[in-house]
Parts: sequence; structure tokens; C-alpha cells
Amino acid sequence: MSEILTTNEAFKVMFYPANVIDYFRMASLYISIMFNGVGFVCIYSLSVLLDYFDGMVARSTEKTSELGKILDMITDRISTVVILVKAIALDNSLLFNGLTYIVFDLFGHLFYFIGCLLNKSHHKQPNNAILALYYKQYVLYTLCLGSEIGFIVIYIISYIKTRKEYRYSSRIIQILESLEFIAKILIFCKFITNLAQMYCGILGLAELESKFGLVELNKEGQDRKVKV
Repeated sequence: MSEILTTNEAFKVMFYPANVIDYFRMASLYISIMFNGVGFVCIYSLSVLLDYFDGMVARSTEKTSELGKILDMITDRISTVVILVKAIALDNSLLFNGLTYIVFDLFGHLFYFIGCLLNKSHHKQPNNAILALYYKQYVLYTLCLGSEIGFIVIYIISYIKTRKEYRYSSRIIQILESLEFIAKILIFCKFITNLAQMYCGILGLAELESKFGLVELNKEGQDRKVKV
């Protein structure tokens, strides 16, 4: 009986309103990869827009969950991978910088989020000065929204340059490149926070091991704790 109740509760959590929004984000993100140009930008932008609603819905309904936090984080990471890979496919000069950002974005968030989960600490209440500043609401929204707009602008520029109409779009390109310059500053700041997250995440995991002791296998193949 308790197992059935636990399963029922799990289903309730799975379908919290904010989590349902995340499922729509994931679906729209997947659909977006089937398109290019305007179609991709519109569907991808819908996924980004939904990101700014799930948090508000979770707070207004007072239904937050660890599942929701993980869904949100993973979808954000996949979003970054999708749009940068799409841009790189159009402009190979973006390869190094794009992959560098992807690698440290994944490393930073995964190490930090896993560290927070295992240490049972809230990821938006860090001890690190850089992350403490980053998680201030106005800074967080500015950097996240700014970097997303930057990625979209980078994609649009890369897409336009592949079109025959490119030579007629010099004025549009100039405007987009001005936006891109500003956005790249925000993207770089976001990159710094990724490095800070990776450092804090690795440090947190190391502190966790030193607190509870390392686990090794003894000669009999059984786990034993080794104090450090």
C-alpha cells in the first residue's frame, strides 16, 4: 500500500505545473532542431521564453521540487548545446569558442549542481563571492537573458551569411553585430560564472569526501571507509 502511495505522490510531483512547462520546453527544443532560419529562431525562442515562466509558476503555486530544478538545469544546458551547434554548423570559425563554452558550461553546472545535491545545500545560496553576485536576481536575469539573446543573434548572423541575400543585408548585419558585441560581453561574464561553478562544485565534492571519509575496497572486496 505504501508503495502505491509513494508512486502516486511521485506522479503528482512529475506533473507539477512548473514541471509540465519544462516538458514543453524540452519538446519545443527538440522540435526546433528540425528547422533552420526563422523557424528555428521562433521555436527556440519559445523554449527560452518558457524558461522564464516555470519559476514564476512554481513560486505562485508553491509547488517546487528537486525534479523541477534538475529538469530546468538540464534543459538550459541542452538549449545552449543546440543553438551553438546549429551556429557552428553554419560558421566553422565559431568552432573553438563555441565548443569551449559548451564544455565549461556543462562541467560547471554539473559539478556545482551535483555538489549542492550531495551536500544538501541550495545552489542559489553559495559561499563564493562571484556566485553570490551572480545569483542576485537582477544579475542572474541580465546575464541569462543577455547570453540567450547573444546566442540567437550569433545564430542569425551565421545564417544570414549563408544566404544569397547577404550582400543586400549589410545594414541589418551592422545592427546585429552591434547587439552581438554587447551580448558577447554578457556571455563572457556568464563563462566566468561557469568556471566559478566548476571550482565550487569540485571543492564541495572534495569537502564531502573529507567529511565522511573515502570509500575503498578491502582485500575481501567489501567497502570500507578510510578517514582522511
